[in-house]
Amino acid sequence: MADPEFEGGKFGPNDKRSMLRQIAHALGVPEDAFLDESEALATIDMTGDLLRVWHALTLSDRRLLLQMARGMISRG
Repeated sequence: MADPEFEGGKFGPNDKRSMLRQIAHALGVPEDAFLDESEALATIDMTGDLLRVWHALTLSDRRLLLQMARGMISRG
C-alpha cells in the first residue's frame, strides 16, 4: 500500500505531511481526520475502548455487533 508520491521521492521520509498521508492511506481515512486534535484523540480513545470490549465478547456477540455496525453504515 505504498504511496507512489512517497516512493518516487517527491516527499522526504521525515516530511510530516507525507507521513500523515501514509497513515491515513493505510487506515482508509482522509488526512483531515488527524488534523482536529481533539477529535483525533477522542477517536483513538474510543477505538481502544472498542477493542477492549470486543475481546470481552463471545464469538456470537461479536458477530451480532459486527452485523449491527454494518447495518449502521449502510443506513448512511
